[in-house]
Amino acid sequence: MSDFPQNTKKFSPESNISLTTEDKGILEFKTQEFMPTIIIGLGGTGKEVLLRLRRQFVEKYGSINDFPIISYMYIDTDNAPTEEGGLARERDYLINDIEFQPSEKIFNPVNPSDYIHKIHDVPHIKQWLNTTGEIGKLGTMNTGAGQIRPAARLALYHNFDEIVSKLTSAKSRITDSRSINLVKDKHKIKNVNTDKINVYVITSVSGGTGSGMFIDFGFIIRNIFKNSAISTSYVVLPQIFQSYGK
Repeated sequence: MSDFPQNTKKFSPESNISLTTEDKGILEFKTQEFMPTIIIGLGGTGKEVLLRLRRQFVEKYGSINDFPIISYMYIDTDNAPTEEGGLARERDYLINDIEFQPSEKIFNPVNPSDYIHKIHDVPHIKQWLNTTGEIGKLGTMNTGAGQIRPAARLALYHNFDEIVSKLTSAKSRITDSRSINLVKDKHKIKNVNTDKINVYVITSVSGGTGSGMFIDFGFIIRNIFKNSAISTSYVVLPQIFQSYGK
């Protein structure tokens, strides 16, 4: 009598093993090499992309907190809610899983006039900030940069210390041995490469915030991570918005 249960198949080395598409996806997920990753969204486009990534991630792999080798950061000059509201929020069963936490977003409004009035005290900003024109009429920026790129660049400098602090904390979090071991144990992933980290910056050049920040952000990343990061930027061009809302 066979020692195997009736529903157990025996395979010889010559047997043909057939894997479903789902099985292949799971196998690939568990055997491919992962790297700790920081995903940064600048401005409205960056926000929307990050929210969609977070939603797809939760739908496929579970809670974001269960995959701590990936960190998110959202930076904007628009204080509009980052998620849906009203009835849409009530009907979205994933909203509490995908919304940004305080450690994942940066918004400290700045009034360009405050810097214009003391421009001689900030020579590193005086080199490039135009003190005349529309920028001085913006007031405190809490609804965006008004498509004025120097205003967004000023907001970046205004929030510089917080950006550096949160990026540094994110790096420590995603490379921590406890984060790596949790991912290996919970998701049965064998290969986590900690020699370097991935840093992705997602934005568009259609508005003011992303287009005014992303170049300087590249230098910030290089300064913080030195040679320990592989950085990539995805920049959405204006053409994609031409038919938006039509």
